[in-house]
Amino acid sequence: MVSLERKQAEQIIQAVGGATNIERVIHCVTRLRFYLVDPSKVDSPRLVAIDGVAGEAFNALLGQYQVVIGPGVHEVYEMVENVLQDATRELDAQPSASGVWQRVKQWVNGIKKRLLGRILVVFSNYLGETTCLPLYEPSAATWWLRT
Repeated sequence: MVSLERKQAEQIIQAVGGATNIERVIHCVTRLRFYLVDPSKVDSPRLVAIDGVAGEAFNALLGQYQVVIGPGVHEVYEMVENVLQDATRELDAQPSASGVWQRVKQWVNGIKKRLLGRILVVFSNYLGETTCLPLYEPSAATWWLRT
């Protein structure tokens, strides 16, 4: 039998765009605070119709979609975390060709960045301090000019 909190958590997750739309969730004293991939996927009327949800708001400054629950938010938050973990396990269990392709692309991009950064460092050291070369800093993933 599904508990009331679990059902409420599943409904909230679906109303904010599903588990794949949630980057992170935290809570304060009365609200669940979601960091979403795409805030436009939120179904506000569906969300506020869920039992136990007192309201919703989007804080553009913080980039948070906030769901007002009230003082019992901690129990709902724990259940949301459990549901999200279950959803993640289900997604990880499904074999996906695109997932393999994504890992290969990330691996190749990582090699390109490290290799390009090292080549530029060698050239800048060879040409001396007076030249101006763009360098890639792999640890910070940024480009900067060396003069």
